[in-house]
Amino acid sequence: MLTRFKQHIEQHQLLPPHTRVLLAVSGGADSMTMLHLFKRIWADIVVAHCNFHLRGAESDADEAFVRQTCNQQDIPLHVAQFDTNAHARQHGISVEMAARELRYQFFEQLANQHGYQRIAVAHNLDDQAETLLLNLLRGTGIRGLAAMHPLSGRIIRPLLFAPRADIERYAQLHRINYRTDSTNASTDYKRNKLRLNIMPLLRDINPSASQSIATTANRIQQAMLLLDEQMANIAQRALSTNAHGHTLIAIDALPQNAAGQMFIVEELMQRGLSAGQAEQAAALINAPTGRRVETDNLCIIRNRQHLVLSPLAPPPTKTLIDSDCSEMLHPVHLRLTTLPATPLTPADRRPQVAMLDLQHVQFPLHLRPWQAGDRFSPLGMRGTKKLSDFLTDQKIPAHLKQQALVLTDAHNHVVWVVGHRIDTRYAINSNTQNMLRVEIIEE
Repeated sequence: MLTRFKQHIEQHQLLPPHTRVLLAVSGGADSMTMLHLFKRIWADIVVAHCNFHLRGAESDADEAFVRQTCNQQDIPLHVAQFDTNAHARQHGISVEMAARELRYQFFEQLANQHGYQRIAVAHNLDDQAETLLLNLLRGTGIRGLAAMHPLSGRIIRPLLFAPRADIERYAQLHRINYRTDSTNASTDYKRNKLRLNIMPLLRDINPSASQSIATTANRIQQAMLLLDEQMANIAQRALSTNAHGHTLIAIDALPQNAAGQMFIVEELMQRGLSAGQAEQAAALINAPTGRRVETDNLCIIRNRQHLVLSPLAPPPTKTLIDSDCSEMLHPVHLRLTTLPATPLTPADRRPQVAMLDLQHVQFPLHLRPWQAGDRFSPLGMRGTKKLSDFLTDQKIPAHLKQQALVLTDAHNHVVWVVGHRIDTRYAINSNTQNMLRVEIIEE
């Protein structure tokens, strides 16, 4: 075990010289064996333990056990106490996911504060096989089939080569004390259900099932090196950013085969989309302009020859503007000035400026998102027009069309489509005595 441990570290370059390592130690067989092995190679180590308070006195006993071990071996220790159930409820996630988030946030915080170059977690070969199968069951991209990497950022997995049975035999041989988590016998958790019910059936078919699955994950990791190189080449041609900070994917720059859609799927999954969402978005390359896919925080729109990726911000609420208001900062920076009627300058005729006849403006004004059914009389045109049609005629991209704002008067009449056109009924004329100048201040 010690020889294989050293070989695994060397093969994947997990420990550069003079590296101080933060060990995530729960008190179970895997993490206690990892601690023992790091002591044997004389590594510079510190221990971190998380008490998730999910098992009452048993959780506290785990913490006490790790504290006692570190005291006896003179190892520095960091401990965090978490209300994991409260975190899960607050964020609408599973208890498993809540514990994972809290654990890694704590480790990263410690590493940043104390300068630990590596964070070691005790995932083993069976964990690797289970992770690949879980990813496969929930639907995943190619990266999900690669499962866990020995080195990911500053996270290292120095036991990823070792089956759980080998780790437990090593612990027994070296009289390593460890704690057993009673929830490991519960099938309430997906991983446990897979571990206790499915993996034994797979081993009936192939006694080396875990090794075979983990080996497949390793091969996919190697293939990912080639894929990443190709993805980077495509990204260089196809990805860009527009003036609004939105990511553009040029459809014509993608490979004209299934590889083009695969690029989009992998790119979007790295941005947090599920496999299903990413596949729906990739299908937009064959959809007409205006089609979209929305997630909780991202909108992907087909806009002519591009897919546009724009973050979904909470829609701005209606903002009241009184007659004595001279400036507002949110949701858009506006400056309002009252002045006597004078000939308009070129600066006054820009789309960013609305020059209004003050006597026709009924306060209070409101700034709000445009709504279906809004109509106005665009300056320079006869009659009224649906605002949605006006924005389309102006060739406003779909992702920007949804963000358009209108300035309305006390009767909810559209005075100005902000940044585009005023209503002709509020335009200054030869009878205008006083003007209201409303200008977008560009930062």
